[in-house]
Amino acid sequence: MKPIQKLLLGFYALLISILSLIFIAFLAGWERPAESLARLTLQDAAARWGSGVLAAALVLLGVYSLYLFIKGTGQTRKDNQVFIREGELGQVSVSLNALENVVEKAARQVEGIRDIRPYIKRTPEGIAVYLKAVVAPAISVPKMSEDLQERVQERIRGFSGITAVEIRISVENVAQEGKTAKL
Repeated sequence: MKPIQKLLLGFYALLISILSLIFIAFLAGWERPAESLARLTLQDAAARWGSGVLAAALVLLGVYSLYLFIKGTGQTRKDNQVFIREGELGQVSVSLNALENVVEKAARQVEGIRDIRPYIKRTPEGIAVYLKAVVAPAISVPKMSEDLQERVQERIRGFSGITAVEIRISVENVAQEGKTAKL
């Protein structure tokens, strides 16, 4: 979601919350907010026009919020797939989620890895793999990262037949002896 969309949704949520609180106060018997609001918005033609424009803007913002909710994250099923090959009977593709699971299992087999979180992204050149790792304190990070990159690349190639164009590793934490740190 884009920042402007988040800002609009946040503003709309804040406004709905304020109006809901005023409505609850009115239902609880506190008539002053309702009287003040009515006096402010209905006192003359200009105030009624301004109130009408504000109400129309809120309706449009509400419809737009509903549209964003229905639309979801914007990632379609096709965006979540990586094309593998075209066979006689049709296309073969693998989801990014499936590839992430394969990468996670392969990465956990590398010595020194205590916890790993993969994220795979489609790029115009292919796929890019991003790994956040928690490692054992007694390992060599350069050697471990080289082993990890090789193991992940081999596993992706063996599973799907495609090659990752990039495999980035970020060591997020070092586990204490005998304990497993979490990301």
